[in-house]
Amino acid sequence: LTQGASFCGKGQWGMEVHIHEWLLASSRLVQDPEEADFFLVPAYSICMFEGGFFNLQKLDSMYKEMVRSLPYFGRNHGRDHIFTFGSGMSANVFRSWREEIPE
Repeated sequence: LTQGASFCGKGQWGMEVHIHEWLLASSRLVQDPEEADFFLVPAYSICMFEGGFFNLQKLDSMYKEMVRSLPYFGRNHGRDHIFTFGSGMSANVFRSWREEIPE
């Protein structure tokens, strides 16, 4: 995926890239994670699926691994982490999210 965000910024799934870029340009962006009110978890998963890079099973596995490695995820049980899913598939790219993100 040599084109990175430019590839994923096109089409229906492009909203994931645009939200990420919009937040990066915010005057409210903090560099110290202790000061953060929330964390965006940019994954561009719909793009990765629709582009044929990963199947749904692999994406789910990658999400599980990623969530378990996020250093501030446990602080509030993930309630301050925002995931975006830019298509009608919604969170189906992370099918086991209920197991990884407690209520």
